[in-house]
This record gives sequence, C-alpha cells and structure tokens, in this order.
Amino acid sequence: MAWITAAGALLCLGEIAHIDLPWLAGGLLLACAVLLVWASGWSWKPSARLGLTFDGLVLLLILLAVPDLVVMRGPLESNLPADTFATYVMQGHEALFLGALSQVGHGSVLLVDTVSQYGIGSIYLLAAWFELVPMNNGTLAFFDAVLSALMFAGGYAILRLAGVGRLLATSALAVAVITLVYGLEYPIGGLLQHGGLRFGLPVPLILFWVAATRLKQGRRFWELAGWAVVGLSSVWALEAFMYVSGAAVSMIALRAAVAEPGRRIATLLRGAGAMVLSWAAFQAVFAIATLAVSGQLPDWGLYLTYLRDFLTGDVGDITYDVPAWSPGIAVGIAWGVAAIALISIVIRNPGWSRQNLPALVSLAGLTGFGIFLFSYFDNRSLPHVLPYLCLPLVLTGAVWLNLILRSGNLGRWVKGVALASALALSALSVSISMPLASDRAGNTLLAYAVPGGSSARFALERLWNMPEMVEGADQGAALLEEYMPGEDRTPIITRPDLDVAILMRADRANALGITDAKEASWVPGPHIAAIDRAVGELAPGDRMLLDEGALESFRQLSRDPQTDPDLLYERAALEPIQVRALARIAARFRLTTVARRDGFVVVELEPRN
Repeated sequence: MAWITAAGALLCLGEIAHIDLPWLAGGLLLACAVLLVWASGWSWKPSARLGLTFDGLVLLLILLAVPDLVVMRGPLESNLPADTFATYVMQGHEALFLGALSQVGHGSVLLVDTVSQYGIGSIYLLAAWFELVPMNNGTLAFFDAVLSALMFAGGYAILRLAGVGRLLATSALAVAVITLVYGLEYPIGGLLQHGGLRFGLPVPLILFWVAATRLKQGRRFWELAGWAVVGLSSVWALEAFMYVSGAAVSMIALRAAVAEPGRRIATLLRGAGAMVLSWAAFQAVFAIATLAVSGQLPDWGLYLTYLRDFLTGDVGDITYDVPAWSPGIAVGIAWGVAAIALISIVIRNPGWSRQNLPALVSLAGLTGFGIFLFSYFDNRSLPHVLPYLCLPLVLTGAVWLNLILRSGNLGRWVKGVALASALALSALSVSISMPLASDRAGNTLLAYAVPGGSSARFALERLWNMPEMVEGADQGAALLEEYMPGEDRTPIITRPDLDVAILMRADRANALGITDAKEASWVPGPHIAAIDRAVGELAPGDRMLLDEGALESFRQLSRDPQTDPDLLYERAALEPIQVRALARIAARFRLTTVARRDGFVVVELEPRN
C-alpha cells in the first residue's frame, strides 16, 4: 500500500496534458515485455566480477547523465523570452551565493564579518572550489550539478546495499533521472537552493549506515563515517542539519526497535549520545578554526537571525500559496503511508525485520529524510519545486517493491499487480516528462561525451569562461580595471544582481560589505554592523562605482537626508540596504565624477567638511 501510494504521488508531479503518446505507447509495450519475462521466472544472476562491472557502469552513466553543461544563456547568446526569463531567475538565485562567496574569497570570515543565509560549510566548500576555477555562474552551476549527480549515484548505491536487484535499481534511477532531472522546469544546477549542495548531505549518511548494516568488513568505519556526516551537518546549513537529523533519528529509532527487548533503551540512548557528541565535536573544531583565522569565535546569532526573521518576521511572507489541488498533497500522503507501513512492519514482524535489516535501515533513513525534506514545500509550494524533493520517494518505492517481489508470504498474483503498477506508472511518468526531457538530455555531460556530437571540451570551456548573464557586467568590470586597477575590494552600488555580476567578472569583493543586496535587505540584522563598519573605513580619495540611479539617489540624500527611502527604491531600483549605505556615505563625503560611461559613473570621495 505504501509503495502504491508513493507511485501515485510521483505520477502527480506531471500534467496529463503533457503526455507524449508515442513515448507512453513505447513504455507500456516495454512494461508488457518485462512482465512476460518476469512471469516466465527468468532472473539475471551475473558473476561477482560482471555484477560489479555493471554497477560501476551504471554509476558512471548517472554521473555523466545528470550535469547540465548549458544551464543558462546570456543576453548575447539568446534573446528568446523564455531564455531571458529563465536566465533572470537563475542568475538572481545564484547571486545570493556569489555575493557571499566574493566576500569569503577575498578574506572575510563567516559568522565574524560576513554571513550567508545558505549556510557555513556549504559556502566554504564553494569557496574552496573557486580557488581552483574562475568564479562565475557557469562554474557555480556545474559544481552543484556534480553534487546532484553524486546524490543520484548515491541513491543507486543505497538501493544496491539495501538488497535491490540491479535491474530494478537501474530502472528506478533511470525513471528518477528522466522525471526529476530532465523534467525540471529549470536545468539541474540552475537553482542551487534545490540541488545537491543544499539537499544532498543525508544521502551519504544513509549510504554509510546501510553499508555498516550490510557489509561484514569495515563496519566500524562506515558507522564513524555516518557520524561524521551528522556532525558536519551542524556546521553546514540549517536545512541540511534538519534533513540529516531526520534521517539519523529515524535510523537510530529503527535500530532500537529491532534490537532485543532488553537492549532497546540502551541502543536509543547510545545513538542519541553519539549524535550530540558528533555535533559538539564539529562545533568545537569550527570554533577553533574560526578563532585561529580571525581572532574571534563564530557568532551563530548572525546566522540564526535568518531563522527568526523567516519564521516570525516580514520576510516569512515571501512564500507561494498552495492551489486548491496540489500534487504536494499526494506526496505528503505518500510519506505518511510509508512511515505507517514501516512502523507497522517493524512492530508486527521483528524477526523478519532483523533478517532484512539493510532494507529497513534504508527505508528508515529515506523516510526520515523525505518527510523532513518535504517540509520545504510548506512555504515554497510552486509545483516546479516539488520534483527536487522526490528522489527519496523514488528510492523508497524501489525498496518497497523489491521487498514485495522477494517476499515469501505474498502470492505471485499480488507481486504481479505490484510490478505491473510500477511499470505502468513509470511509463506514464516518463511520457509526461518527455516534452522537456528530450531537449534537456541533449545538454548533459553524457550527451556531450558521446563521440560525434558536440564537444564536451567546448561546453566546459564555456562554463569556465561564461559570457555575461547580466547585461552591463562586462562594461562595469572594465571600468573597475581601468580606474581602480589591482584592488581586491572596491565599493560599488548598482541595481541588485548587476553589482554581484560586475564584482565576479572583476574578481573582487564589495568594499561596502554588501554580499547580495536583496538578501541583506530581506534580513538586514546580520549585515548592518558589517556594512556600517565598511562605510566607516572609507577614506577621502577612494573611488567607487555607481550606476546613474545610485548617483541620483546619492545626490537626493545629500540634499535631504530625510528623503523617504521608498521613493529612492522605486526611482533607482535599489534595495534598502544600499540606500542605507548611500545615506551614510552622503553624510561624510561629496562625490567628484572621474568617468561616466555605459550608464556607470566612477566617482572619487572627498570630505564633506
């Protein structure tokens, strides 16, 4: 029942009007063929070496099939309205990361003099990546796409360790890639808020602990590796901490439930103690490292301000209403049924549960992960968000189906119905995704790696040397190089996103301490002190880059410091945090124009008195 409900929920991710009839017909014919083969009793039992080779090839195909090498097209590459809008959305989301990364990459320390709403460990990982490659939208998207590919590959490894057969595991991941990667409204890597960087950390935890349950050798190593993931989540990001904790608690509870009656409480307490210890260990290491680098301990209040403001402040109003009928309702019901089914089977059949412990540990981890991950849909309820949350649901369905097919207590007719339902729903889901998937698949690393097609090297070089995604970024960067050469940090105020794009292309940070103007305006608390301190460090003779709107706002604030900020937001398309910085600059300095070009103005600061 849990598996059937999960399969039905996955079907709700698409729209019936999008069905590609030829693909549906082909999928149903393939489903009939598979059923006939299964009914004949045939099974594939390769040798150990051949089986491992097969697994390796599947993992390689997943790693090549997920990353998108195009992601977005700049204004000079395409003027199609759909491309323009998609690029606007994706680069705007990426700017929320790139602004903080530019600060960290040029010497700022998280939770000391800068902060990002998207975490700590995740931002430091990206900063390390950008020590190796140029910082731009393309390399950022590619890195997240690689992490997403690893997440899907980890899903295949979890299924195999849970006892799922190779053909079923491969089929499940094929459906997952087509529907949850190629069927996305935005390409994989385009929205980092929904990719492997943010959602992927529970996968290695589940993988490690299922491996510890299944493998005879290295059990201690896999256990400790899992605890390392639990500890890392406490310094990664709030969402990762929640999702990892959900998976960990579920697996600990499962282990306690299947333990011998006299050991259940001890197992539960030992798991809880190890979880707290892992958190404390990573928090201590992070605090010592921050103190060694900056001379200060990390101020977690800067980051936790986001939690307060998103839960109780005005920024929490940034949400998407759930329509009268949402596919998210079916997904939520599926997770409820899956949890009830798992709890019921453990309570009613403890002996059978111990015999199938790898499968049940995987189900516990995936169910805990999936339920906590689904909470993201609560206030980000647009339908295009839901597929990003459903990989655990696909994996859960595959494990349940495998248990059904291998059960000795179920009749062949029941197994046949379960398999037929899975095949039919898979064919329908794939056919619904095909209008997007057929085009999206052509942009993957796998498609570029096929001999005779487009050059993978050319596509990667484009990502490494991405054309401008925000019009005017090249001109702004050229002005920085011409009039403020060699600077590591430069004060700049332009319309949001353009400032981040300019700094990224010039490889420098904003000397005003502004990471992303939108983010810093949504939750100004953690940013105000850093920005005020940065403005206070400006000196006569410093040069600054403004656009015409920012310059006009500065002049208005110089004439009337009490100007209503809302008027400036509307006229100059600036964010409140930028107007605040301009007001403080206007109180101390006059501006002398050094150069004016392409809608930008290079100015020099002079003392007001």
